[in-house]
Amino acid sequence: MELRNRLGEVLERLDREQTPIIIEKGRKPRAVLIPLQLYRERFVDLQEKELRERLVEEFRDDPVPALRDTVAELHRLRYGDKDD
Repeated sequence: MELRNRLGEVLERLDREQTPIIIEKGRKPRAVLIPLQLYRERFVDLQEKELRERLVEEFRDDPVPALRDTVAELHRLRYGDKDD
């Protein structure tokens, strides 16, 4: 309830201190709020790195790499395998 009532203050503290904040319920840790930059460094960038590594492996394993559509592969790397 305190988090709900003071969300603005909590977010300001998160921005200012750039350290995780543990959320408790009934004095038991239940969740962690982390700064956006930390999230990007730990999770988003990691996922993008793994995707890039898979793509590099696909290029290495492809017996005819010159026939691949580079623009389409770059689009797939950036946006995923979605068919638009």
